[in-house]
Amino acid sequence: MTMKLAVVVLRNLSAGWLGTYGNEWVATPNLDRLAAEGIVFERHIAERTDGQSDSYAEPGKRFAEFSIREFDDLVPPWDVPGEIFESYAEEFPEERLVSVTDPAVEPFDRDDFAAWDALRCSYAAVLTRLDAKVAGDGHELGEGVELVHLPLIVRFPDGSGSGERWDRFTQPRDFFFDLPSSPTELFAGLRSLGREVAVTRTKLGRIEAIRTGDWTCLFGTESNVRDDLKRTSATLYEFPDDRREQNDVADRLPERVEDLAGFVARFNDYSRSDG
Repeated sequence: MTMKLAVVVLRNLSAGWLGTYGNEWVATPNLDRLAAEGIVFERHIAERTDGQSDSYAEPGKRFAEFSIREFDDLVPPWDVPGEIFESYAEEFPEERLVSVTDPAVEPFDRDDFAAWDALRCSYAAVLTRLDAKVAGDGHELGEGVELVHLPLIVRFPDGSGSGERWDRFTQPRDFFFDLPSSPTELFAGLRSLGREVAVTRTKLGRIEAIRTGDWTCLFGTESNVRDDLKRTSATLYEFPDDRREQNDVADRLPERVEDLAGFVARFNDYSRSDG
């Protein structure tokens, strides 16, 4: 029997903007209902620093009945729905917010809190409308953990596994194995991988971030020089106390940064020799 597989990819959506991952501000009732009916993966980390991956399409090569639907609504420039934007902007009565359609090209003062509020309201409005479309057919946005912590929900046709949450690391390539027929098979396949860390690379393959069960270390752009990796700028965050990666403790724990940087250097050397 051939199992049907449907993959829905919402590009430029980080997990922190969905209710099932703790967001209480943006209305995404349909995606939250899908999560309630399926299995939610708590720590699904992108393989690339831009949050994108081609890995999601790989399972489709193995199954006859496969469809993939990609939504680019969240990728600027945005078509911001006016009425929905106004409903979010009403929460900021002291400011007369104007919607943002493309933060990359429009003048944007990063020190202006009203500008951040307008950006957040614009993104929230586009996401709320996308939530309806899917059903029918800190001020930073897109930085640090927000960009690479991806939402992942798996729903089985018979509803098995609904309400379960997987709190170990996963990355897109972890789902290359044959499509499981039950949550039991799915979890067994993930356990067999033995993933204890998640690494995020640039397009050229160099690691920019490493996440372990206790730590997240993000390396600055200066770390392009492999021999100087341990001495370059890096930020360090403790998990789970600093889940949103806002309290940098690198200066207090330089030895931990060096340990993680050493792992990255060895990994990069291995990848370079293997390639």
